[in-house]
Amino acid sequence: MGGVTTVPLDLLLVESSKADAELIILSLQQAGYSVSWRQVEDETTFRAALDKCLPDAILSDWTLPRFSGRAAIAIARDRCPGAPFLFVSATTDDASVVEILRQGADAYVHKHQLTKLGAALARPLSDAGKLGIARDLAERLRAEEQRAQQREQVHQARKMDAIGQLTGGIAHDFNNLLGVLIGNLDLARERLLGDPEGLELIDAALDAGLRGAELNKRLLATARCQPLQPQGMNVDDTLENIVKLLRRTLGGQIDIRNQRSEASWPIKVDAGQFENAIVNLGVNARDAMPTGGQLTIECRNVSADESFAACHAGVTPGDYVVISVSDTGCGMTPEVLNHAFEPFYTGRRLK
Repeated sequence: MGGVTTVPLDLLLVESSKADAELIILSLQQAGYSVSWRQVEDETTFRAALDKCLPDAILSDWTLPRFSGRAAIAIARDRCPGAPFLFVSATTDDASVVEILRQGADAYVHKHQLTKLGAALARPLSDAGKLGIARDLAERLRAEEQRAQQREQVHQARKMDAIGQLTGGIAHDFNNLLGVLIGNLDLARERLLGDPEGLELIDAALDAGLRGAELNKRLLATARCQPLQPQGMNVDDTLENIVKLLRRTLGGQIDIRNQRSEASWPIKVDAGQFENAIVNLGVNARDAMPTGGQLTIECRNVSADESFAACHAGVTPGDYVVISVSDTGCGMTPEVLNHAFEPFYTGRRLK
C-alpha cells in the first residue's frame, strides 16, 4: 500500500460466485484492508467455518442457490453476535432491499457499488472494537470520497464553462446571420406584395428564421450569454396550458395527470425557460413509454428552513413551489443518468 497503514481483517464470505468473491476482496484491499478470507456457500460449510474460527466480520449475498442471506444472519447472530454482518448483493427490487434491512444487518452494499464497501465495513468494525485503527480508516475513506467528489465537481464546472464559451460564440455568429437573413426577407416581402405565391414563400422563410432566432435565444441562455427574464407567474394556470399542449402533442396513449393539493403560490421565473423545461420532460417521458403509460405533473408548496438549506447547496431558507414530473417508463441507464444535466446531451440515437 506504499506506506499506508493497512487493517488486518479475518473475513467469512457467504458467496456462491468465485468471481464476485474476488471482486469483493479486491475492493477491500484497495480500501486499505489486509484480508484473510474464507468462502462458503451453504449452511453446512457456514456452520463449520464458525465452529473453526470466529471471523472479524461476515459478508453475505442475499440469494444463494443452496442457502439464503436470511438464514445466514440468523445463524451468525446466534453464534457470533458481536461480529459485524453486511449484505453484499445485486438485489435491486425495493421489496427485497427493505427485507434485507429489516434483518438487522450492519449495512447493505450493492455489488455494483463496491467502492463503498470499505467505509461501510469500517464503521461497524470500529463500533464493535474489533480493530483499533478501523475508525481512522473510515475517516480516511470518507475524506478520500469527499476529495473525489470535489474533483468531479471541478471537472464538471470546467466542462460546462468550456461548453458555454463554445456555444456562446456559435450562437452570436448565428445571430448575426439570422439578422441579415430576416432583414432581407422583410425587404423582399415589401417588393412582392402583389404576388400571393411569392408572399407565401417569403412568409414561410420568415417563420423559419424567427423560429431559428428563438432557438438561438435558448442557446445563449444555456451559455449564460442571454440574461434570463424572471417575472411573476401563476404556475397553476401555466401548467394547465402546458398540459393541454402535451395532450395534443403526446397522443392518447399517454395518460397525463396534473396533480396539486392546494392552490400554488405565485413564483418568479423565466416563463419561456419554464415552459420549455416541462415540455421537454414530457417528450422524454413519451419516448420512455413506447407502448403508453402515465405522466404525472405534481405541484406543491414547501417551506425550506435553515437546517434543510444547510444540507442542500444553492438553497436559501424560504417558501418554494416544488414541481415534480414522473412517468411509468423504463427510466434512464446509469450512463445516461451521469450526463442528464449536460446541455445538448441526448440519449436518443442519432439517425
